[in-house]
Amino acid sequence: MAWPTNLPEIEHLVSSLLGDITSSSSEHSSVKYRVISNLFNATSRHSALRLSTYTRVLKVAANNRELDILRLYRKHVEQWLQE
Repeated sequence: MAWPTNLPEIEHLVSSLLGDITSSSSEHSSVKYRVISNLFNATSRHSALRLSTYTRVLKVAANNRELDILRLYRKHVEQWLQE
């Protein structure tokens, strides 16, 4: 069951949650990745929140110099962007 990501109050709550997660201390980065990834995967492929969630996980990984943890594959990113 999808959740209504197009409602302004949902967008505000998710953006606020992402801000709290990404601004917290970096000592628990693996937990941050899991929470943000779960939000990303639970968001409809056509929701604007999906891009902002993806961007946040990239920022956390880049700030911690841990981009390799994300196991990004160009093919998958390009496919996702086309959707």
